[in-house]
Amino acid sequence: MFPDASYFTDAYGLLITRSAELSPIAQSFIRNMNRVRGLGQLPLSLVYSTTLNESARVEALVKKGLSIDDPRLFTGDQFDATLFAEIEAEKGRLIEEWKKALGFSDRRLRNCINSVNQALDVHKDLAWEGVQATLSAMLMGLWTAFEVLAEDTWIVAVNNRPDPLAKRILESAKDLGTGTQIKSISWPEIAGQGFDLRTSMGTVLVRQRAVDFKELKAIRKAYKIAFNEAFESIFEKYMVELGRLEALRNLYAHKGGIVDEKFIRRMEGDSEYKDLKTSLSVWINGGYVAAKANAVCASCTELISAVDNWLVENPATNDAASDS
Repeated sequence: MFPDASYFTDAYGLLITRSAELSPIAQSFIRNMNRVRGLGQLPLSLVYSTTLNESARVEALVKKGLSIDDPRLFTGDQFDATLFAEIEAEKGRLIEEWKKALGFSDRRLRNCINSVNQALDVHKDLAWEGVQATLSAMLMGLWTAFEVLAEDTWIVAVNNRPDPLAKRILESAKDLGTGTQIKSISWPEIAGQGFDLRTSMGTVLVRQRAVDFKELKAIRKAYKIAFNEAFESIFEKYMVELGRLEALRNLYAHKGGIVDEKFIRRMEGDSEYKDLKTSLSVWINGGYVAAKANAVCASCTELISAVDNWLVENPATNDAASDS
């Protein structure tokens, strides 16, 4: 199922925000998701271009009555630059002609997917590690895309609406579970913000570690407190899927993919991982990656859109915030 990994929704490409401050975050999310998709599509793209190129080359040689190993077409004493150029020109002409045929690209892509699957099936011993490395990298990229969007969106919102967002965080620091309660802001932090914290409280709170965006539960708490539970329904909807993605990301980053008891507990209820055993390497399939990509796309799109709407519906009400 490796080819299935890159076949997830592309709806994130339409993500647009009304708040100018959130637009760069949305665009970064789109690029991050495209990179994840690109990892899965690279093998297919390589097979596609290689088979297309080789098919055209062989047909061009047949039309010229030449052997596929004619020495005049390879670097060496017998190399014939003119003949080589003729074959290349005919090859290019054939490819352009084929591309005009109705449904050609879809048929060729399906053939490539079949070729990849067959190759992986025949050469499991050679391909397994590479397949798993690629799929795990895609999952880690998905978690990064979510984590970065969640953190950057929160920072921008708090920077632009310190009252009430930063105020709520400062008043409820003990409930954030970070172990850090801000009683004062350090002098270097104040100086670093140009002695004006009116438009940088989100940045300061993250740097001072009053909030934490490295764990899903902490991310949820940061939003819950700052926005007075306004977006709890979004987190509730995707908490299970994002939690499993976080568990996989941590397993690969910290354990090299080797299952431990913590991972087994986190994946409870996941049909793909119902027979886990400790000390064994976890495996992934392409369809599972695509499902997690869809969850990240949906959750991130809903979250940034909800914050975007909140900012529009809750404009700055004081001169300091208006200046931002």
